[in-house]
Amino acid sequence: MDKTIKFVNTKIGYGNPKGSYWFIGPEEGGTIEGNKDRIETWSQLGANENFHDLKEFHLLLSKRNGFNSLQRFFIGEKIKLQSTWNGIIEVLFGIIGNDGLREERRVYQSIELGRKNGETIIGELFPFSSKKLNDETSKNYFGLSKKDYWEKFSIEREILLANQIERYSPKVVVFYSTTFNSNWKRIIERLDTNFNNLQTHSDLPFSYHKTSKTLFVIIPHPIARQLNKKKKEVGVAIKKLM
Repeated sequence: MDKTIKFVNTKIGYGNPKGSYWFIGPEEGGTIEGNKDRIETWSQLGANENFHDLKEFHLLLSKRNGFNSLQRFFIGEKIKLQSTWNGIIEVLFGIIGNDGLREERRVYQSIELGRKNGETIIGELFPFSSKKLNDETSKNYFGLSKKDYWEKFSIEREILLANQIERYSPKVVVFYSTTFNSNWKRIIERLDTNFNNLQTHSDLPFSYHKTSKTLFVIIPHPIARQLNKKKKEVGVAIKKLM
């Protein structure tokens, strides 16, 4: 099987699928041109795996040209907080009851987040990194507009994610980015035939649906303005719903 096709059909993200806390976003950040290096790194670590160790993957990727700065998120005297991961950690700390001080978040990002023996999954709906995927760059890379790219991959990726969630039954799955609400809802529908609609929290910007096994939550992207100074509150509210 072609390496790129296998990547699309296999790779979800990073962490321990037996962990209780899954965070799934639309796609990884980075340039669309960097996907070749990500696919090669994934292949080096074992191309059959759905999940890799976040730190191991990114430190290996950092050895490639243009990715050296990734090291600062994991090693050094002062770890740099990556904006999306930092937001995820703030929500997670609300769930698990951590005070969430900045230094604690640095340590957690460096040694705990998305680790193969840890408590979290950091996953993605779409397989390729495309931080600024406008129609021009999308057509140059995929031969497709952004909308067509999403439509081409969405169903098979939704099925892949739903199958893994069903297999491992995490306590909570936090989908982030409300732009992709329809995708998140379709995943929930695959896992609960009785699902009709989401419930909305009365005070905080998130919606949810609970099954006998898993609480599904949809929040804005962790760097979105709607979550400013509310991430920990959202986490605490999720904990209560669990």
